[in-house]
Amino acid sequence: MFDEISLKKHFDYNPKEDVIDGYQDHGAQGRSPNVASYALVFMVAGIRKTVKQPIAHFFSSGFSTADRLAVLLKEILQQCFASGINIYATVCDMDGVNRRALFSQDHLELFFGLIRQHGGRNNNPTEQFRGI
Repeated sequence: MFDEISLKKHFDYNPKEDVIDGYQDHGAQGRSPNVASYALVFMVAGIRKTVKQPIAHFFSSGFSTADRLAVLLKEILQQCFASGINIYATVCDMDGVNRRALFSQDHLELFFGLIRQHGGRNNNPTEQFRGI
């Protein structure tokens, strides 16, 4: 599951990492001096067990773009698979950015390619979205 939420602009000192939190931060994609006003939150939920756990968050100064979301989603999926967490579906509110990130052919192939690499069985990802 992933969703973007609005934040109140605020700064905090993080002594553990010796940084000031409250600026745009896209993890491996880097930080910027822009003040964060949104957070993109990723969480996993169990299918057979009632488990929900936030696994990542990224701060941004504006709405995330489809390209940025696709890159972050790829990083999250790779980290999940590397740590033994099997991903079978993604859930989001399907606003315009999410649709563009998920339904572009390149991003679909990337997503389902990662799933197939880790035991998934979908050989024709565009077929299941036909008619949407």
